[in-house]
Amino acid sequence: MSTRLFSFLLALSIFVSACGNSQKPAADSNNFTEEQLKAQEEAFQKMMSIHDEVMPKLDDINRVGRNLKPYLDSLEDKSVKEEINLALKRLETAEDGMMEWMMASPKMGQLRDSLSNEAIIGLLQAEEQKISKVRDDMMNSLQAAEQLLARIQENNKTE
Repeated sequence: MSTRLFSFLLALSIFVSACGNSQKPAADSNNFTEEQLKAQEEAFQKMMSIHDEVMPKLDDINRVGRNLKPYLDSLEDKSVKEEINLALKRLETAEDGMMEWMMASPKMGQLRDSLSNEAIIGLLQAEEQKISKVRDDMMNSLQAAEQLLARIQENNKTE
């Protein structure tokens, strides 16, 4: 677990430092018109707003995962254990998706140094689609895991 936490903190620190750099115009931003710079920034912010919406859900993913794990040892029903393992795997995959996206997400300064306006906008739109999929994966896995946890807890109350 500490390795995952370390990886998360490392990815977060890299991402935060990269985000900080995105607020400063690149040296080559003079190659773009004000309209182009504005369009680039809007596309970047649109992409980042999706990230910012779901990033806090990583805490929920970790919490639900921690709450499900003890049931692997305490329950005897193999089908429920399989459901728990599947839910845990989906949560982990969703979390990994966010970490991978953050590590690979574009940095505006680098984009402006090497790409045309059209390429930048296209890349940011593609990244928006990627982070949208990450969001959907996170929300779907979290919702399913929360429902499973609630069902298990309810069944344990009645036993």
